[in-house]
This record gives sequence, structure tokens and C-alpha cells, in this order.
Amino acid sequence: AEVKELRATLRDRMAKVAGVQAELDGAIEERETAEDAAALEKARARSLSFDLEMVREALADEQSKLKLKTVEFDAKQEHTTALQDQLAAARKQLSVRRERGDEMYAGLQKAAQEGASAHAELQLLRAKEGQQAEQLQAKDSQLAVLRSKLRVQHDDGKQQGEQVETLVDSANELREELRAKSDQQLLLRQSVQVLESDLASKEKHAKLLQQRQELLEREVSAKDDELMALSEQLRAAQLDVKVGGSQLGRKNEELQVENRELRASLQQAQQRLSQRAPPSGDALPAPAKSAVASGRAEQHFFHNTCLLVKVLLSGSNLPVSNVPIDQLYDEVRSKSLPINDWPQFIYEQLTVVNGK
Repeated sequence: AEVKELRATLRDRMAKVAGVQAELDGAIEERETAEDAAALEKARARSLSFDLEMVREALADEQSKLKLKTVEFDAKQEHTTALQDQLAAARKQLSVRRERGDEMYAGLQKAAQEGASAHAELQLLRAKEGQQAEQLQAKDSQLAVLRSKLRVQHDDGKQQGEQVETLVDSANELREELRAKSDQQLLLRQSVQVLESDLASKEKHAKLLQQRQELLEREVSAKDDELMALSEQLRAAQLDVKVGGSQLGRKNEELQVENRELRASLQQAQQRLSQRAPPSGDALPAPAKSAVASGRAEQHFFHNTCLLVKVLLSGSNLPVSNVPIDQLYDEVRSKSLPINDWPQFIYEQLTVVNGK
């Protein structure tokens, strides 16, 4: 009977041990499940921290691009100011040339008026010459008539001697008048030739003035075209600056929003992890893979920034130096410069090398 009781007691204890073992196995499974969940949360937290670092790097990249765009915007503003100064100078030169053209046009009109007056004087002199020629012809006809009369009267004899002498004297006077008229005619012809040469020179001068006026008009039209082209370039530069500024502003706002969202999600993940983690657990160590990935991302970002600065310098008509990017990256790492100062450092190094 005692053996039966002992066996029954042993069975009860074995049943209790089996129940305790089952509870222990369930607790172990729950612990393993909790540990797996904690490991999963740790992995999520690490991935979120890595994503946050990548977003920070992207934000730093965009900030550096924004700084470069700001520098480019300042350069474009300076170029715009220079274009405006050139435009003002061109307009001033255009106004001066227009004034010169007006003066030359006034001189041309004056020369044309003088030529017209000289032509009128020439016509008057030619008319006078024709009148004098007609008078000479009339005198010649009168002289011929007197000669015929003289011959007739010479046949009459001595009675008409006095009349003959008178006619001879009148003929001599007519000859002297003819000589004087011929001299006057020669003088008139000489004056006409002088006036014709003066008129020809004035016509040549008028043609030269007209050619110069046409040349000035062509230059004025060319300057107008150049002014239009400069104004179009100025408008295009201002439009590019506005578009680039708006795009950078939107990109910066999007990155800031994404950064805030990632920070919030990382904080939530850390809170959940701290709630599920065992009490003896310390802070999560930074994973080695994340550090390696961060270093590669920084090097990639530095490489892209160098290329971007070189592209901007090549577009600004400045000589670009072929400094090795690895050398610049080693110098940045040795000086422990922050990411925000990398673009300025690269720009200064390239410009210093170019200055040398």
C-alpha cells in the first residue's frame, strides 16, 4: 500500500514536473520570440539610422548645391549688371551717333541748298552768256551792214568822206565793244567753269555725306539688333535664375520634410525598441556595415561635389585644374572638415591652384 501511495505521489509529481517543464518551454519560446522581435527592431532601427544618415548626406549635398547655385546666382547677377552697363553704354553711343547723324544730315541739307543756289547762279550766268552772244551776233550784223554801207558810200566819192570816216569810227568803236564783250564772255565762261567745278565738288561732298549717313544708319540698326540680343540674353538669364531658385527651394523643402519624417520614425522605432528590449541591454552600437556605407556615401558625395564645381568653373570661362579628387578627399578627411564646408573648400582649392 505504501508503494502504491509512493507511486501515485511520484506520478503526481511527474505530472507537475511535466506541467512546469511545459510552462518553462513556453516561457523560453516567448523569450526567444521577444529576442527575435528585439533583434528585428534593432535591425529596423539600424536601417532607419542608416537611412537617416543617407538623408542627412543628401540634405548636405543639396545644401552644397544650393550654395553653389547661390554663387552661380551671384555670378549671373554680376553678369546681368555688366550686361545692363553694356546696354546703357550702347544706348549712349547710339544717342551720340544719332546726334552726329542729325548734324551730318543738316550739313547735307545745307550743302544741297548751296548746290541748288550755285546751280541757279550757273543758269543765270548761262542766260547772260546767251544774251551777250545774241548781242554780239547783232553787233556783227550791224557791222556787216555798216561795211556794206561803207562800200556803197565809198563808191559815191569824196562827198561822203566825212560820213565814211564817221562810219569807220563807229565801226572801230563797235570792234572795241566786240572785244570788250568777248573779254566779258571769256570771264563769264571762266566763272561758269569755276562754278561748275565748285558744284561738282559740292555734289561729291554731298554724296560722301550721304554715304556716311547710310553707314551710320547701318551701324545704328546693328546696334539696335545687338541691344535686342543683349536684352533677350538678360531676360533668359533672369528666367534661369528664377527657375533654378524655385527648384532648389522646392527640393530643399522636400528634403527637410523627408528628414523630419525619418527622424520621427527613428524616434518611434527607438521607443518601441526600448520598451521591448531587456532591462540589462545598453544603447545600440553603431554597426560596422553602416559606418562603411556612410564612408562610401561621403566619398561618393565628395566626388560628385568636385565634378559639379569643375563643371561650374568650366562654364564660367575660367581654367579648370586637374587636381586629383582622392588627394582633395584625403586632405578633407585629415582636416576633419564638416560636409557643409566641402563645396567652399573644393572651390577655394581649385581657384588657388588656378591662380598659381
